[in-house]
Amino acid sequence: MGIMEEKDPRFVGIEKKVGIFIAVAVLSIAVAIVFIGLEREVFTAKAKIYFIADSGANLVPGQPVKFKGFRIGKIEDVSLNDRGMVEVRLSVLEDYLPFIKADSVATLKQEGVIGDSIISISQGSDDMDYIHDGGGVFFERATSIEDIANELKDQAEQAIDEIKKITSYITDPEGDIKTTIRNVRELTDEIKTTRKNVDNLLVTVKGDLSSALANTTSTLETVQSDVIPQAISLMNTSEDTISNLYNDVQGIMDKADKSMDNVLTLTQEMKATAERVPFAMEQGVELMEDTSEVLDAAKKTWPLNKNIEEEQGGAIPVDSYE
Repeated sequence: MGIMEEKDPRFVGIEKKVGIFIAVAVLSIAVAIVFIGLEREVFTAKAKIYFIADSGANLVPGQPVKFKGFRIGKIEDVSLNDRGMVEVRLSVLEDYLPFIKADSVATLKQEGVIGDSIISISQGSDDMDYIHDGGGVFFERATSIEDIANELKDQAEQAIDEIKKITSYITDPEGDIKTTIRNVRELTDEIKTTRKNVDNLLVTVKGDLSSALANTTSTLETVQSDVIPQAISLMNTSEDTISNLYNDVQGIMDKADKSMDNVLTLTQEMKATAERVPFAMEQGVELMEDTSEVLDAAKKTWPLNKNIEEEQGGAIPVDSYE
């Protein structure tokens, strides 16, 4: 080393330089390890929770566990327990453990259309207590695109079977469709024949109508030339008769009006006379009483009382044939 240092000045202090380089490299590696550990939450406190799945399909260690879209842990282990059930253990950051309630549900779903499968944990009810380290949650599988495709496949197969049945039903020579088509054809032929008969009937009816119209025209001409003038003459005569009758009735009505006036006058006179009758009757009664008194006095006066016999009282003798 002393010879090299004397001959090449570039190697002066090389031990120090190498030591500084190694120290920087080791420090960089340590920083990188710490950074990776922090990024992967190696130095963060974690809690262990679990759920029981129906099968281990699409459940693999390292699979992310998310809460409302935020990563809070991962699947740590997938195994069969002593009862033969699939037990999945999750490693969850303790800071997020209070958000997971006793009724929270872990759902296996797929991120996006072609994304990876993840475990999504729901928050659960606010009035429920959160789970502690070693607690368990419920599990369910979300409907995947594969499940939807299989369901659509089943529905498509059923639809194809129905289409085949419908096609077979339509093409069956003895089926309702074919029979209906034959009946429609036969009915169409019958309609054509009926139309021909109707056309012939219309021709016949047209001739009869022409003849009837001719007879009607002749009748109308006769009515116009003979009946109408006679009717007009009769109407004129009737008008004169009605006018004379009206005049006669008018005269009778005038006479009736005069008779009614006379009757009204007579009625009023009779009414006035009837009003005087009670007074005359009273006067007559008084006169008769006065006359009776005068006659009684005259009977008692001499010499009339000598010539008037007093009325004999007693019973009237009864005639006897003995």
